Amino acid sequence: MNPVKHDARRLPSLDGLRAVAAMMVVFAHCQATQGWPDWRLLNEAIKTASGFLGVQVFFVISGFIITRLLLLEKLDAGAVSLPRFWSRRFLRIIPPLAVYLLCLSLLKAQGAVSLTTLSQVGSLFFFRNHLPEADGLNAHCWSLSVEEQFYLAWPFCVAFLQLKHLRTVALTVMVISLVARTATNALGGTEWRWLIYHADCLMAGALAAIWLQEKGFEVIKPLKRSGIIWHFVGLMGMLILSRACATNLSRFFAPIQPTFVAVFVAWWILRLVSVREGVTYAILNTRVAIWLGAISYSTYLWQQLVSAPAKSWHHGTPWFAHFPLNVPMCIVAGALSYYLLEKPLQNLRRRWDAWMGIKSKTLPTAPVEPAGN
Repeated sequence: MNPVKHDARRLPSLDGLRAVAAMMVVFAHCQATQGWPDWRLLNEAIKTASGFLGVQVFFVISGFIITRLLLLEKLDAGAVSLPRFWSRRFLRIIPPLAVYLLCLSLLKAQGAVSLTTLSQVGSLFFFRNHLPEADGLNAHCWSLSVEEQFYLAWPFCVAFLQLKHLRTVALTVMVISLVARTATNALGGTEWRWLIYHADCLMAGALAAIWLQEKGFEVIKPLKRSGIIWHFVGLMGMLILSRACATNLSRFFAPIQPTFVAVFVAWWILRLVSVREGVTYAILNTRVAIWLGAISYSTYLWQQLVSAPAKSWHHGTPWFAHFPLNVPMCIVAGALSYYLLEKPLQNLRRRWDAWMGIKSKTLPTAPVEPAGN
């Protein structure tokens, strides 16, 4: 299996990792739809590789990419342009989200679904994770809210702190996040959607970018020799902890599971972008994986509607929301949103950057070494 040649503007393997995370969310939500088979093995697999785990993987990737690009800009230009960063985030996130929320509002106007105005406003302005409504066709916007709140705060740190201080801040936030989850869990709390409860996933990705900036691609040398062992131990530990969180043992494992996932995925990202050979690398860099990763944001947006359970619909479940048809329909909806909205806006941003004389920040090419995985 040969990986395809990469677009120089994109980081290798991360699109494939996004694709895996997105499909974990899609199948987890499809489990509650009409037509889902009552197969015990399949249901156990979905509970293990859960949608929540997929979201955690997204968080680590986001922390890594955003920090890496900000550090490269700071290195090249001597400073980080916060207005330019936020304007790029606006073009990347808001238009596809606004179209999705508009579609929900039209469905509500037709009496097809129920939505509160507050949940729609909270989704658009990124405080959905602080609203009490945990269900609904815009409920998945809690994770977008977490990321956008991170995008507001963390770039300030990258812009004004040295690397050693950034590392200290990231490690401190990871500890605070773990302590906050443990304390909330001990007090019987069940709300896990606030930024502080997921900050360790974002900070683990940021730490990976910081260490890569400090040490270059030598950062993963100590782990290369035992690649197979680390992959197996980390992956099994991540899946076992995630499955335990779906049982009565959740009270004991829920606080530590995100931190374990964060550390393992951050290490995995460093290997994937640094050691560009091996089975894992080849799988994550196939054409299908790269394409699914490219459309993953839009797929994540629309899967909530396409894989909505029967109780979400007032007049019966529409044809596209039945399993297994809803799986390819999630991808079709994501692809349409990507090619009609995301890609044109990306091209517009690149033309604007070229006109302003701004270079695209990319990850320097690593020496190709055997991955041993």
